[in-house]
Amino acid sequence: MRTHGKLAALLAAATLTTAAAPAVAPAHGGGGWHGNGGWHGHHHGKSGFRVSAQVLLVGATQSNRFEIAAGQLAQQRGGDAVRALGAMLVEDHTALQQQVDAAAAAAGVTLPTELSRGAQRWLDKLGTLSGDDFDEAWVQTQIGAHEKALKLLLAGATRGETRELRTVAQGALPVVTRHLGDLYDLADAQSGDDEVFGHDHDDDRGDRGGRHHGRHHRGR
Repeated sequence: MRTHGKLAALLAAATLTTAAAPAVAPAHGGGGWHGNGGWHGHHHGKSGFRVSAQVLLVGATQSNRFEIAAGQLAQQRGGDAVRALGAMLVEDHTALQQQVDAAAAAAGVTLPTELSRGAQRWLDKLGTLSGDDFDEAWVQTQIGAHEKALKLLLAGATRGETRELRTVAQGALPVVTRHLGDLYDLADAQSGDDEVFGHDHDDDRGDRGGRHHGRHHRGR
């Protein structure tokens, strides 16, 4: 990764909190996303916190809209692998948002129709990059955004205040985890790191079946 790419990736990490984390409080005092992007649950007796429709659906909408816009930008400015992944994000997060829209209509929750200021600022910064610098910064941005989305969905899937809300979050989890795995693979390819978790390259012998050693390694 070149110096410019490193700076872009660091900037991505620094701005992800405002780009991807929903800045709302729960409707029923059951916990919420704080300014640092972390989940703070308030426990009440044995049942624990509950994730309100407002928190889950507004947060999911902010995440989906950011991913759709970022995916569209990737299709315009990215290399082949980034463009392909960007197209997947647009398709999948559009479908997820349709489910969120339906749940919000049923729950009487008003959803944001525009990107947050932080998300738009970061997309604007990405729009100034090109080539490898864009690809590297885009991937790091999407990793951070999907990790935050995963935390929200896990909370909603297990502690959503209604069964309907939990079902929405549970349905989104496989999509977001698949995206995150693909993003990790792409980040490894960009950095030339093909290490497999729990696997020492010094003992790399025999059948590697199913492991992702067929990645493209830049500079090798």
